[in-house]
Amino acid sequence: MTVSYRSAQEYQRRIGRFTRLMPSVVNRVAGRWAQARRAQLKSTKYPPKLPGQVYVRTGRLANSWGVLSKGNLEWVIRNTANFRGRYYSGYVVGRGKQAAIHLGRWWVAEDIVEERIGELENKLLEDLIELLR
Repeated sequence: MTVSYRSAQEYQRRIGRFTRLMPSVVNRVAGRWAQARRAQLKSTKYPPKLPGQVYVRTGRLANSWGVLSKGNLEWVIRNTANFRGRYYSGYVVGRGKQAAIHLGRWWVAEDIVEERIGELENKLLEDLIELLR
């Protein structure tokens, strides 16, 4: 499962003007922001166990968040948790993909990332103002 905020319309609309003016600043700030979101996703608490649940949680989902730079100002936050070679994070925390047992109980990764998109624009503004001083 990947959360690519570069392709999000909100990101394009709000951040696009900065990418044309100062690509190196945008890339640095976006990379740090992506790393902070990865850390946030990793530390987001799991919901309580279901009554009678016997499955032992491994923490594999939390420990499988990573950030990948795809170049050209594109950063991807992804989860590579798998069981026997099959990736499963989308069924647990993916928007529109959650399995019935997780739907409504587990948080959605995209929601967590999108809630903080405004911070990216604010940080870009701060860095650009600092450069102009």
